[in-house]
Amino acid sequence: MLITQKFGTWLGACIFWIACVDRLEAREPDPAPHTPSLAVLDPVDLGNPSKVAGFGDVLRSAAAGNRAWRLIPKDTLVTRFREYRMDPAAPCREFQCAFDAGNVLAADFVVYGTVTPWRDMYAYTLNVLCMHTSRVVWSRAGEAPRKPGSAPAAALEKILAKLIGGLGLDGMDGMDVLPGPRHGLLTVVDFSPKAGTSGRIMVERATHHLYASRNFDIMSQREQEELLSALNMRKSVFALTDSGILAMGGKMDVTHLVYTRLAGADSADPDGGPLQLRLALYDIAAGKKVREWPSPPSADLRKIMSFEDKFFASLLKTPEFDGARGASTRRTPAWAWGGAGLGVALTAAFGLMAWSAQLDAERNYRQYRDARSRETALAMEGRATADDRKTRIYGALGAASLAGAGAMVFFAF
Repeated sequence: MLITQKFGTWLGACIFWIACVDRLEAREPDPAPHTPSLAVLDPVDLGNPSKVAGFGDVLRSAAAGNRAWRLIPKDTLVTRFREYRMDPAAPCREFQCAFDAGNVLAADFVVYGTVTPWRDMYAYTLNVLCMHTSRVVWSRAGEAPRKPGSAPAAALEKILAKLIGGLGLDGMDGMDVLPGPRHGLLTVVDFSPKAGTSGRIMVERATHHLYASRNFDIMSQREQEELLSALNMRKSVFALTDSGILAMGGKMDVTHLVYTRLAGADSADPDGGPLQLRLALYDIAAGKKVREWPSPPSADLRKIMSFEDKFFASLLKTPEFDGARGASTRRTPAWAWGGAGLGVALTAAFGLMAWSAQLDAERNYRQYRDARSRETALAMEGRATADDRKTRIYGALGAASLAGAGAMVFFAF
């Protein structure tokens, strides 16, 4: 039909024009990529607590050799902090102070963490904070041997240099800068009988395991202490029972609570003798305990750390975490968009055919009225009736195609 031919010609012209525009745009040079700025804060020793400048220099040296970043020099950090009346020597190991530092430095990303010597090893945590999304997008926790001699931290320095030297925005080494929805506020409460260095290490590691899940907003230890003080709550008042923990979480107005308790298996001193760690996750919003694990007693903190790693590795596969991550990263499948596109295309085609049939019906009806013989009138009347029927059929098919396209998109979400 003439109308169909005209439509095909018009569609072909549009495709040709789009191809020409794409080719012209392809000739334009791509703009130079933006190199994100990176600020590296000195790690904090949890035993003091104080900054460990030497390890900060190791991290900055590795970041300076990484072309994925534009490192903010240490001198600039000190100058900017003093301009904003911030103490450059103040330890910073939590999200809020790292975020404040990033604002002062106008940085795109901030590296912060801890390095703590304990007996014959170093325990460390590292985080990368994305200032644009206000999220921790990369987190690591580990340990390295502390050897006697002139270079006790040589093994740890190699690990830190490798981690930061290989870090990039292209998804390398687990970095994920895409913002996603959060599924509640989570806090980590330490019920250790004595606030020793080993207990602080375990709390710090637990917090960073949870940051790595990227599913929850994490309440910092400072925020937690301020909240408990404002509520006139003491941790010693709450028993380590399901009802006690759920009551505590309810008063703190959090959706999830993780508790840690590191104690000596045969002694009240957690920094001496065998140790035992208890970990538990409570879904406060649902009023239930998700999981609780006690570790076997051990004098080796590395085994306790390995137990903690297994706890969180398995925990992140539970519906509370894995389901939340799946919801935040769910994408509409390709078949849904393909089906919707096909439905729209069929709707347009059937609509065009219905319109063309309607025009033919009107033309045949005019010829029917102007016919001078009975045979011609009957023929034109039959054609007009057939074209009317085609118009209704094509219209119904177009409506069905449009409904199908809408259903594809609806069920995909």
